[in-house]
Amino acid sequence: MAPAIEVRNLVKRYRKGTVNAVDGVSFDVEQGQFFALLGPNGAGKTTTISILTTTLGLTSGSVRIAGHDVVREASAVRREVGIIFQSPSLDMNLTGEENIRFHAVLYRLYPYRPLYRLMPAAYRRQVRELAEVVGLGAEVFKPVDITICLTTHQMDEAEDADSVCIIDHGRVVAIGAPHQVKSELVHETLHIDAADRGALRSRLHALNVPFSEDGHFVVRLDGRTAYEVVHSIDQPLTMLRTESATLEDAYLRLLAAEDA
Repeated sequence: MAPAIEVRNLVKRYRKGTVNAVDGVSFDVEQGQFFALLGPNGAGKTTTISILTTTLGLTSGSVRIAGHDVVREASAVRREVGIIFQSPSLDMNLTGEENIRFHAVLYRLYPYRPLYRLMPAAYRRQVRELAEVVGLGAEVFKPVDITICLTTHQMDEAEDADSVCIIDHGRVVAIGAPHQVKSELVHETLHIDAADRGALRSRLHALNVPFSEDGHFVVRLDGRTAYEVVHSIDQPLTMLRTESATLEDAYLRLLAAEDA
């Protein structure tokens, strides 16, 4: 099955620009995936999304949405894509129902009210997708594969993504499942302390584990489990806690390395 979103060597340079706003970006998003596109301001996120949604032309490379080329089949792409903006984009002078009906007409949903069993197959599919979006799908219809491409500065929103792609200066600097990106860039840490800090320090050196001191001992686990380290320490501990890496930790570490 072809990816829902397929981006290959995407390049965009604005007129009179001296550098590429998007510089060779490539990624795939499988059907039904939750994909997050991350990066600092000016990284190329908005430009990339604008190209994916056919509101901006590309300089070179290729993009296919649901099998449709964004350049040669822009109308078909737009029929497959819906956009939710950060700021509300609905008409404030219409009711909620009127807004939904208006957008249904824009997307060529069946304009009348026949029974569902009398609708043509193509319109049945559109009604199923609309029902899924408004939260009715689980009760009324079998779930459909909706592919989500999220761009955000809030890392906690991206923690639940199936895959994340971090771009900086127009290039992909990391891509993979959130846990993969985190494991490659940051490590789980063990925070411990003891009344006899000298003895604990000596023991940590003997165990050959990397650690730092910040009012207590911060041990970088580097693949070890917290249990393995604690079980190897003879001294009574007065403090013990673990700290898991977050996607934001990995994101900030990566951007700092890119700017170094």
